[in-house]
Amino acid sequence: MAQQTANLQSFTNELVKHIEELREQRKEMDDSIRQEEATKRELQVQAAALEHKIVALDESLEHMAQRRDEIDTTLREADEAFAKIIESTQSLLHFVKRGE
Repeated sequence: MAQQTANLQSFTNELVKHIEELREQRKEMDDSIRQEEATKRELQVQAAALEHKIVALDESLEHMAQRRDEIDTTLREADEAFAKIIESTQSLLHFVKRGE
């Protein structure tokens, strides 16, 4: 009977040791989870800030593209007007030379 009691005590001690190890593992896991959740929250804040910047950049790019298109139209119209002026000047010069 003494042997059984000793065996039971040994098993009990081993069981308590494993339970304590599991509790320590759980505590470490809980700490890791809290740390990763904090990292996740920080990344979510950064992602939201980046998304806001992307939206602002999209709006800015759209405005700049519209302005560029307006400038292209103005340049095209100016080139056409200048070509007409050159043509008129050449016609005038030709007319004046004939009159000499």
